[in-house]
Amino acid sequence: MVGTTNEKREIFASLGLPRVGLTTPPSPPNLPTFNTGVNIFTLDLYINEFWEDPALVFDYMNPCKSNISFDDKVLQKLWIPNTCFINSKNAAIHESPFRNVFLMVFGNGTLWTNYRMKLTGPCDMNLKRFPFDQQKCFLTFESYNYNTGEVRMQWNQPYPVMLLKPIQLPDFELVNFSVIAVEQMYPAGWWDELTVAFVFKRRYGWYILQGYIPTMVTIVISWISFYLGPRAIPARTMLGVNSLLAMTFQFGNIIRNLPRVSYVKAIDVWMLRQEKPNRTRLKPGAIGSDSS
Repeated sequence: MVGTTNEKREIFASLGLPRVGLTTPPSPPNLPTFNTGVNIFTLDLYINEFWEDPALVFDYMNPCKSNISFDDKVLQKLWIPNTCFINSKNAAIHESPFRNVFLMVFGNGTLWTNYRMKLTGPCDMNLKRFPFDQQKCFLTFESYNYNTGEVRMQWNQPYPVMLLKPIQLPDFELVNFSVIAVEQMYPAGWWDELTVAFVFKRRYGWYILQGYIPTMVTIVISWISFYLGPRAIPARTMLGVNSLLAMTFQFGNIIRNLPRVSYVKAIDVWMLRQEKPNRTRLKPGAIGSDSS
C-alpha cells in the first residue's frame, strides 16, 4: 500500500457549483433540479479535497515538475479519507466518457482530488408562505471511517463553495448558500461534519398568471349573475356553480404537485378569501327571487 501513515491528517474540502476552474476544464454539469413533491433536490457538483501525505513527498529530488496528475486507478492505491455525504438520498460519480476523478500530487506531499458527482439531497420544506416561500436544502460531508482522532476536516478557505454563474431553475432561484463545520458525537467518538446549506427562492410568476389572476377573473365573471334579474334562476345558478368549479379546478391544478401538509398555506387563505364575498353577495339576489 502506497502512502500509508499513522499520523493525523487534516482534510480541506470545497465544493464547485456548477463548475470549478481547473487547469483542464471539465464539461459543464447539469443544473440542479427541485422536486417539492418528495422534498429532495438533485444537482451536479465538483468536490475538491486537499491533504498531505508525508510518504509522497518528492520535492527533495529536485524534480522537473512541481506536480503530477493521475487518474482514479492510482488513487485506489493511496490512502484516502473515505469521505461521503451522509444525508444524501443517492450519490454517483459520473462515468461518461470515463470515471470523472482527478488526482494531483504536489512535491511537498499535498494531494488534491476532484470528483464530479451527481447528488440527491433532502430539503427542509416549509410551505406556509407558498407560493412566496423560500426552501433550504442541506448536504453534510464527513469521513466515514475516521474520527477526529485520525482525521480533521475543515472547509477550504476563503472560498469553500464556488459558484461561477447564477443558478436559475424554472420554478426556483438559488439566492444564498452557507457552510458550517461542527463536531458530531457517535458511539465510536467525535466526527467532523461539514454542512452546506442552499436557499432556493420560489419564482412565483407562474402562480400569479395561473392562479391569482384567473381567480380574480372568475370572481368578476360571477358578479354577472347580479345583472340577470331575479327571474333568471337557471342562468344565475349555472353561472355560480361554474365559477365555483373553475376555482376548484384552478386550485387543484396548483397544489397537485405539492406535498400533503396539515397546515394552511398562503394560497389557501387567498382561495378561501375569494369565496367569502361571493356568499355574502348572493344573499340579496336570493331575497329578490323570493319576493318576486
